[in-house]
Amino acid sequence: MRKSLLSTLAVALLLCGASRSSAEDPKPVIVASAASLDRLLSNVDKLGEMAESQALTNIVKFGAAGFTKGVDKTKPAGVLVTSDGLGFRTVGFIPVSDFKAFMSIPAFAAEDAGDGAYEVRLGRGRAFAKQQGAWAYLSDNIDSLTDLPADPQKLLNGQEKEYDICVRALIQNIPEHMRDLAMGALKSGVQQADRLDGETEEEFKARMETATAAIDEIVKLIDDTEHLTLGWSVDDKEKKTFVDLNWVAKSGSETSKKFAAYENATTRFAGFLQDDAAGKFNLSGKISKEDADQSVAAMKSVRDQMLKEIEKEANFRTDEQRAAVKSAFNNVMDALAATIDSGKFDMAASVVLKPDALSVVVGGHVADAEKVEKALKDVVEVAKDEPDFPGMEFNADSHAGARFHTMSIPVPDRDAVKFLGEKFDVVIGFDANSVYFSCGRDAAANLKKAMDASKAAGEKEVAPLEFSISAGPIVNFAASMQGDNPIAGMLADEVAKFKGKDHYRVALRPIPNGVRYRMEVEQGIINLAGKAIGLFGAAGGGAF
Repeated sequence: MRKSLLSTLAVALLLCGASRSSAEDPKPVIVASAASLDRLLSNVDKLGEMAESQALTNIVKFGAAGFTKGVDKTKPAGVLVTSDGLGFRTVGFIPVSDFKAFMSIPAFAAEDAGDGAYEVRLGRGRAFAKQQGAWAYLSDNIDSLTDLPADPQKLLNGQEKEYDICVRALIQNIPEHMRDLAMGALKSGVQQADRLDGETEEEFKARMETATAAIDEIVKLIDDTEHLTLGWSVDDKEKKTFVDLNWVAKSGSETSKKFAAYENATTRFAGFLQDDAAGKFNLSGKISKEDADQSVAAMKSVRDQMLKEIEKEANFRTDEQRAAVKSAFNNVMDALAATIDSGKFDMAASVVLKPDALSVVVGGHVADAEKVEKALKDVVEVAKDEPDFPGMEFNADSHAGARFHTMSIPVPDRDAVKFLGEKFDVVIGFDANSVYFSCGRDAAANLKKAMDASKAAGEKEVAPLEFSISAGPIVNFAASMQGDNPIAGMLADEVAKFKGKDHYRVALRPIPNGVRYRMEVEQGIINLAGKAIGLFGAAGGGAF
């Protein structure tokens, strides 16, 4: 199937080139940019300062020094990929103060190609360079060095100011006939799929319907997308570095309306996002009726397939066990479908690490939580006769209208007892529309504390999706497990200097007509990485 898909796609692209008899005005399809050399080197310096190490700065500056002769260090550089409807043209541009000096860089091994152009070596390949105004233009095709923009910086549309390095794909500027033929090739690949061994006609039909719906959704997303932007930069004020992926849809499109659903996201589980956590996660937002219907429909084939697998499983000792597992699975799927149909999703969790304790708390919205509770009871019924199953005490406790079911698991490892206790406690709680989970030391008390804090906070505005880890608690926990290891202690002391600024974070946030996925690294982790590399090297690779 993969070969036929690739072949179809290749033919489609060839046909789309042959089907056009006249060129259109060139439009940018991909715009890549690098901020001015002054800014780039300045930000590399700032990263070195955050890491309290100039090793990276010196390596970058030394490597760049051989390629900056004749370059104007105050202006950005970039690459433009344009299309006239017949094909694509790629041209790079670099600001120059002295073009001939730039061409004299030894690594280029430049040769006169006539008409003011030079042939240069770029890695293992060759390219052509030509000056126009204050810019050196480069392309792998000398014929592309005509009709060049007088000021390519204007085509960057400000992205070089927002990011140090940036690539933007302007989806709507890809010729429509090329997009149509490429998407048609994807659909054709799915349609040529064969039935799997042992797959019934009904199963094959259901699988094909799911695959076709997924392809249709991909096509819709591509048709609705205005542009995608990937950018990296350094924030000296906040002492962090970050990478953004911005996905912007056409104004008024269905996709832009779906993105709008991420606006004003709130959670009623704010107490589960704890300030001293080593790791936190939340997922909150709305689900459109259309997306809910599609998700529930897709779940049907998954449910049917899993039930058949349960029926074929040979490890059940009795039919009653098999029936209980089926019941549990169906109840979980029913609760998931009801939650999707409710039009919202909301959950939050934290992992807390301390030298003498590990704990986890999770809270989430479930539209029909009683079905999940029934599934738990079915699973416990199946597992109760297993020799190592510790058992579960139902309705062992309650809090704020939630029923708590508890389990205590013996901890045989003496080292683990230090932070887990003699027994590893687990609490699972339920109320009408929520499921709660807690484990570790003081599991019930931690869960009650998180629930009370959530009630006090009410509906709190949050990012629709966010995950973060904090280096401080993790390093301190590791140091406590390392005993008298001086390296671990030194790293713990270093990261303590950046309390509250020691996070790795991934978050999704709404932007006009789109969403932004951001991955950021704060100064504490940058500094820790610098120190760890230095200490590891000084110890000859045996620090840990």
